[in-house]
Amino acid sequence: MAKRKIKTRRIFVKPKRKGGRKSGSKKVPMATLIGAMAYGALRAPVNNFVKSKVPAIGGELGDEIVMGALSFATANGMIPIVKGFKMSKDLGKAGLAVEGARIGEFLASKFMNNNTTNAPVGFGATLG
Repeated sequence: MAKRKIKTRRIFVKPKRKGGRKSGSKKVPMATLIGAMAYGALRAPVNNFVKSKVPAIGGELGDEIVMGALSFATANGMIPIVKGFKMSKDLGKAGLAVEGARIGEFLASKFMNNNTTNAPVGFGATLG
């Protein structure tokens, strides 16, 4: 005689949560905006100071590369003077975005054909 398999009921228990719920982002957009404004206000004086101390910074992208490196260091808390400020990460992130955009604009102007005077007729809005 064959053995019969006994059916057992399985119960699954969810593991208990440890700690509170984590929401997606508690970041206030206003803090990012204020960090961007602070970076815009501080960029020119810091840039002039760095250029006066290190005259070898030049060329077409030297300015953006140096300011991007400073922004990276600020965003990651590598600069001890700025590390204590609550807004330093926002300021560094805004700086990275600005310098990345400036480098992208430079590369686009160098390597892409931006000649719009010879655009084909019939494309886009027409005047008249």
